[in-house]
Amino acid sequence: MTTKPPVAQTRKAAIRLALLPRPGREPSARLLDALQPCVLNRAAVFLSAKRRLEYLWSRVLLHELLLHEPQAVVVESPPRSPHIENAAFSHTTISHTRTWIGAGVGTLPFAIDLEVMDAARVRKELFTRLFDPRHWSDAEPAARFYRFFGMYEAAVKMNLPFHSDVKRPYVGHSEEKACSVRFLRDETTLLTLVSRSEAALHLSIFEADAEGGLHLSSLEPFAPFAP
Repeated sequence: MTTKPPVAQTRKAAIRLALLPRPGREPSARLLDALQPCVLNRAAVFLSAKRRLEYLWSRVLLHELLLHEPQAVVVESPPRSPHIENAAFSHTTISHTRTWIGAGVGTLPFAIDLEVMDAARVRKELFTRLFDPRHWSDAEPAARFYRFFGMYEAAVKMNLPFHSDVKRPYVGHSEEKACSVRFLRDETTLLTLVSRSEAALHLSIFEADAEGGLHLSSLEPFAPFAP
């Protein structure tokens, strides 16, 4: 009697995201001590305090996402996001705006974009200069503009094209192989997540205290946003 070889189990692609309401100060010395020397050395050359704060907190969030993978090594790849060695979560993404700082790790190529949705900034002239005019509508133009802009920004990070000159805009080299796109939002900010294919998502919200420490939050401010 012959037996069939066991069927290999395919692990579902996964993405972990960490979001932090924008703190007013840099991380504490305890958090900085956990970062790699190359990260601290790079942060030291930033002339802008704002840029240094964003950089350090995003690396702290990456560290938190990899706490259960002590063998993981974060390798800086300026001007792009770092990549990770010795871990299943080898891809990273970073985004920040005046409301949130976000970072993520994934088992497949992906990217996020955070944008504060300001309806007053969206005009037909701006929309049609960036995107195909067929998609302009006087009905909620800001929501459509920021969805498209988030997809575009994520596409740039993934080194992929964004196509708006079709009925249903997409990220990727063809409609048949278009990337997966998800949107989440709170009261002011839109989070766009683009991944090479569908993936399980785990989202963690953190809070920074007055001393620059970091804590998990029980808040769930982001909810799925269906266009």
